[in-house]
Amino acid sequence: MSQRKDPTSVRIQEVLLEMRRYRMGLIQTADQLRFSYLAVIEGAKYIMGDTSVQ
Repeated sequence: MSQRKDPTSVRIQEVLLEMRRYRMGLIQTADQLRFSYLAVIEGAKYIMGDTSVQ
């Protein structure tokens, strides 16, 4: 992420799969998946300097 200039270039599926390697039960429902996607997007925006949270 630190090498990317655009938060939309983050491969969310890869990020979530990497997280699941360390915690297998991380995402079990559709609501948890949606929350995880949104959290990754917001985190990427924050790292890029956009501090407005939706």
